[in-house]
Amino acid sequence: MIENSQVKKIHTLIKALKWDNDFYKEVLFAGYGVDSSKNLNFNQAKDFILRLEDLAIELGVWKKPDKKYINLSDRENMAT
Repeated sequence: MIENSQVKKIHTLIKALKWDNDFYKEVLFAGYGVDSSKNLNFNQAKDFILRLEDLAIELGVWKKPDKKYINLSDRENMAT
C-alpha cells in the first residue's frame, strides 16, 4: 500500500514538472494501469517517484536532497 509521504512526493514532483492532471493520469495508466497514485502499491510508487525525480533533475526543476541526515534516526542515546 502506498504511503502518504509517497503520494505527497509524487504530487510535488508533478507540480515541479508542470504536468496537467490529464497528462499525469495518462502516464500513470500507461505505466502502472491505475488512474490515481493512491492505487499504486508501495514498490510501484517508489519506482514512479524515482522516474519522476530523474526526469525532473534532467529538466533542471528538481534537486535530490542531501543525504546528510538520512541515517540519524537509529542512533542510540540520541533524541529523535
